[in-house]
Amino acid sequence: MIPVRYVTGGRKRIVHIFSSCSLAIDYWELAGLKIGNETGMQVQAWSSCWLHSLGRNEVELASLICWRLWLNRNNVVWGKSGSSAAEVVGSSSHQLHVWKMARFGFGNSDENAVEALDGQTEWQCAAAGYFKVNVDAAIFSEEGKAAVGCVLRNEKGEVIQARQVGFAGVFDPRIVETMGIREALSWLRVGGI
Repeated sequence: MIPVRYVTGGRKRIVHIFSSCSLAIDYWELAGLKIGNETGMQVQAWSSCWLHSLGRNEVELASLICWRLWLNRNNVVWGKSGSSAAEVVGSSSHQLHVWKMARFGFGNSDENAVEALDGQTEWQCAAAGYFKVNVDAAIFSEEGKAAVGCVLRNEKGEVIQARQVGFAGVFDPRIVETMGIREALSWLRVGGI
């Protein structure tokens, strides 16, 4: 059992958040997915049940709803406003649609188009004559801080320069990543690169 901090201050099992919480039940009903309301299971067993009983498109949507449900739960736990069931299911459905459009193109959802190495990412050097900057962000909510790190590499992958910048305040991860990109661009412009 993995205990989690919950809005009411009590401790709940993770599977409760995904299956038997009244909000989760609303999500699954709105999405039209038959996801079991299993309070006595571990989250792995609960996930395995619907991964093996639903069709491919349903599994994809259920996976995104789980992700959005978790993000929504974290927003509420950390004092931000939560989204309605319609917003969570709608954004999950939209994200899945956009991903399929990017992956398969317009109107082509060929399931056999998935390649053996899909989902794997491997860092690559910049093209000859170019530099590459990687940016990563970190959020330290308890300290009320965020930071970004930037690394400039040449075409051989050798580190040319690196920089770290800290910010006061708690921000959304995407905002901190965007701030990091802005910092990297300013840093490169000032450095004449």
